[in-house]
Amino acid sequence: MGNGVFILVSSEAIEPDRLLSVFYMRQRVEQVFDIQKNNIDLLHLRADTEETLRGRLFLTFLTTVAYMALSRRLNGTKMTVDSAMLTLRNLKCKVFDDFILVKGVTKQMKEAAAAFGVKNFPSRI
Repeated sequence: MGNGVFILVSSEAIEPDRLLSVFYMRQRVEQVFDIQKNNIDLLHLRADTEETLRGRLFLTFLTTVAYMALSRRLNGTKMTVDSAMLTLRNLKCKVFDDFILVKGVTKQMKEAAAAFGVKNFPSRI
């Protein structure tokens, strides 16, 4: 089996020992933008001012971090972030003065909650 050749060309002068790490960082950034574009539809950054743009970019970044964290938690399950969120949005509860009663918990809700680290889904909080 022969060795391959890997060539990187840059328009900027980058130290050879940093070049590969810069390349891989660029790939990670591109993956984040791909998630924003294709999974959470957050790349419509219409803004009238720089302050608004910065705010939108910050919220986009936070949403992407949350999405990626949830996606990692769901790795190994049959659920996607979208399907887990759709399942959990139907969760109902009745609030009393001294406790909260969780109602109508389905098997899918328990699986989604378990993937997010909730061990025992309570029926009463």
